[in-house]
Amino acid sequence: MFRVDTLNSTTFEESLRIPPLTGNANKFAKTLVDAVLAACDASMVARRCHNKQKAPVYWWNASINEARRRCLQCRRQYQRARGMPEFFILQAQYKLRRRELKLAIKESKRKCFFEMCNAAENDIWGAAYKVAMKKLNANKPATPNESQMKLIVETLFPNTSVISPRPTRIANTPDVHDISPEEILAVAARLQDQKAPGPDAIPNKALKLAARLQPEKICRSVQ
Repeated sequence: MFRVDTLNSTTFEESLRIPPLTGNANKFAKTLVDAVLAACDASMVARRCHNKQKAPVYWWNASINEARRRCLQCRRQYQRARGMPEFFILQAQYKLRRRELKLAIKESKRKCFFEMCNAAENDIWGAAYKVAMKKLNANKPATPNESQMKLIVETLFPNTSVISPRPTRIANTPDVHDISPEEILAVAARLQDQKAPGPDAIPNKALKLAARLQPEKICRSVQ
């Protein structure tokens, strides 16, 4: 993904080097995409990858983190002590740490709940609204099972529906017609810069610029 606002048109034009197109249509398209991506890399700043690690819940704090660390440490110690004399002592310590962790979480949730209630008076779209909407979305009905889906499909598309036959292709009629550079430029002009890019990650703004710079080669790649 690229930051479209950092596109340097001059650098993009200097970096766009489309080699001679040879082979079949798939190879044409791949060669074109690789060339445009190389120009995008040279003329735009790439977006930073999102952190896949989930954000902590609103009630998490340093005290809970430390209590959890101690709880997990005690659990490992008592689990590794099975069959040893100190097993029951370590097990009791683990239960104590686990109780401390649960109490810390409960207290933090209670405190944060009252804080959100007070904050909601001034900011109705703040943390209280986000938490409530998250719970609401989590309680939505699940996806229908196979039998329900079958009933839905049979109701929407009964067996009495008439399916029109596919039109037959007329002999000696070409599947496609030649595409002119003017048609490529007309299609590119209709692309909206704000739209998200496709699987190739090339922004529409870069595609429009490439179409203006190399319309003939793009025509050949889509024939």
